[in-house]
Amino acid sequence: NAVCHALLDAGMKKGCNVAILAFNEAQFIELFLACSRIGVMLVPLNFRLVGRELEYQIDHSDSRMLFVGEEFLDTIQAIRPNLPQVKEYIVIGKNPENSGMKSYERFVSGKSNTRPSVPYEVGLDDEFLMIHTSGTTGRPKGAVLTQKNVLFTSLNQIVDFNFSTNDTHLTSAPLFHAAGCIIVTYALLMIGGKVVLMKNFNAKLAISLMENEKVTIM
Repeated sequence: NAVCHALLDAGMKKGCNVAILAFNEAQFIELFLACSRIGVMLVPLNFRLVGRELEYQIDHSDSRMLFVGEEFLDTIQAIRPNLPQVKEYIVIGKNPENSGMKSYERFVSGKSNTRPSVPYEVGLDDEFLMIHTSGTTGRPKGAVLTQKNVLFTSLNQIVDFNFSTNDTHLTSAPLFHAAGCIIVTYALLMIGGKVVLMKNFNAKLAISLMENEKVTIM
């Protein structure tokens, strides 16, 4: 709810697009849920892309705000002059004093944790996610998923695999991909299961987490 209020105060509303370039962070999930609640479309960016590819996707998606993990600050700073449509940059993690960007914690600090009211309806047919294709035959295409697409996909997972509140999912796939952010992660959150986030995949750590966190799904 605090992230919702922060986005609304920054001028984001239904019809606006917000991009994120980050590893698997808790803030990624917060932004995912907040955008869903207020009808803003989230554009997750592939952190394996280089600057010119990111520049194209940010511009193509007409994203007006960009959330960036500290690991990718140099990449974004290099293409920032070519992104005039981006009005605000929010850094997840450590933020250098000379970055000219706002930290995530500062962005949400002091915001109300009450459910926000918006002067419009957010419905199942509204746009929710824009996930770019791999672009194997040309430039990547922004595949738009509606609230209904994401909801029904998650419900299918819950039914097909008989998920319950007793399940724990280890999210090791990147959240910029549907396999990471929708297929199981969102489904488990919907029913009150447990989600364990790996910032990025490491086999030794994954085995340790499976044992220590009693992981039932991966």
